[in-house]
Amino acid sequence: MTTLRTSIELQQPYSEIVNFTRTTTGDTAETVLTVSSLMVEANKIDFMVDLFDLFVRFGGTATNADPNTNSILVPAGTGVSLGDIRVTGVISIINAVAGQRGRIRGYIAGRG
Repeated sequence: MTTLRTSIELQQPYSEIVNFTRTTTGDTAETVLTVSSLMVEANKIDFMVDLFDLFVRFGGTATNADPNTNSILVPAGTGVSLGDIRVTGVISIINAVAGQRGRIRGYIAGRG
């Protein structure tokens, strides 16, 4: 008798998982990590901002000057969890308020 597998049983775990922590040191955008130097692509990202609000951007330089950019405002004490994504470039952050030192912690998972 054939045993059929459900789709969840057939899903393979990610081959690469990388943790990160970054505290800003100034009021300009900073690179948290460059995905392409760690893996082919990130397909899942989970992170939280635990010190001061930050703008976060995937695949470019984060900015806090123009609200119409692709930067995401993440308030301190909150987190973001994204799956089924494809990030291959940089992940960058910038302080939402000048003079503060925000911190981001999390991990990315994807294909090696």
